[in-house]
Amino acid sequence: MGFSRGLVPKLPVDALYDGRELRTFSLPRIVNPVSTHGTGCTLAAALAAELALGHGLAEAVEGAKRHVQAAISGAYLVGEDCGVLGFSEQYCGRHRA
Repeated sequence: MGFSRGLVPKLPVDALYDGRELRTFSLPRIVNPVSTHGTGCTLAAALAAELALGHGLAEAVEGAKRHVQAAISGAYLVGEDCGVLGFSEQYCGRHRA
């Protein structure tokens, strides 16, 4: 079942089922983002990076979602009607020694 314009939830929710437990993750919706192009690939890459750093699956999902949220929040235009995600040095550097 889809949502019509007036029924879109204010708090987007993602679900993770690991075969035993259902976990949900949510962050505030970003209203009128400059760009969301590339968020799926960014989420997959961030999740892989979080797992490579040794985080558990649920923690990795939380970290990847925060990364994508920050990238959407930092999106900017590079031309007329052409936006890109903005990657924060502060967020990207959080795992550096």
